[in-house]
Amino acid sequence: MFFEAYVIPVPNKLKHRITERLTMLYDTLSTGAANGNPAFQKIVDEGHLAHNEEPVWNGV
Repeated sequence: MFFEAYVIPVPNKLKHRITERLTMLYDTLSTGAANGNPAFQKIVDEGHLAHNEEPVWNGV
């Protein structure tokens, strides 16, 4: 939204870094839930992981 508000193109390096970080987050949640961590399992059960696996850069 910031970049859209100021009509600035999103730098490719920034896209890569954010995508990389989100991938690590999803992997951590998946692994934690699979290993029986109740907090991570709750996040997965609530659908947060599935929701966040949608493409990050739709329309950007």
